[in-house]
Amino acid sequence: EASKSLDVKFKYSTMLNGRQFVANVKITADGEEEEYPNFIMYSNPNAPEIIPMTNYIQLQDLQGGEIVGIESLMSDIVVFMTNGIFRLNVPQSNPASWSLVEAHPNIGCLHDKAIAKTPGGVYFLSQNSIVFLDSSFKANTISEKIKDTYQDAVVSYKDIMRIHYDVKRNVLMVLNFNSSSSK
Repeated sequence: EASKSLDVKFKYSTMLNGRQFVANVKITADGEEEEYPNFIMYSNPNAPEIIPMTNYIQLQDLQGGEIVGIESLMSDIVVFMTNGIFRLNVPQSNPASWSLVEAHPNIGCLHDKAIAKTPGGVYFLSQNSIVFLDSSFKANTISEKIKDTYQDAVVSYKDIMRIHYDVKRNVLMVLNFNSSSSK
């Protein structure tokens, strides 16, 4: 009973192998709230609605920052932080077999709307470029031809930039949304 929270809130979630993985969590237990911007928590197998308080993984990013998104990729969970990209390998249902590494310590993600999952991998917007993370977890920069334009856009529109994958047309779009106008 003590290991269960009646109230686990989270900003980001994804499913993998019958478990829900949540990140950047807020736990309410015994009337007190605690926030953990660098925690991943996971549900019991085949019970995504049950997230025991003991099922957590704390990420230690030496550069600091918080989790800004998570996504599944093959048998991995990609954890996007402001200053690094982590890989949680989940080959089996037993958490003892899982491994966590900071796969790309010098590449961060702008925010949760700067992530787009596609059939071949995950695209995301970093401070310096548009990056494609393939199924082998290799980070491929795809914006070299527009590097200056992209970096100027990040300076001006970082908080409103979005990336979207249109499944129907198989097209990746980088957008920004402003409340007064669309760019």
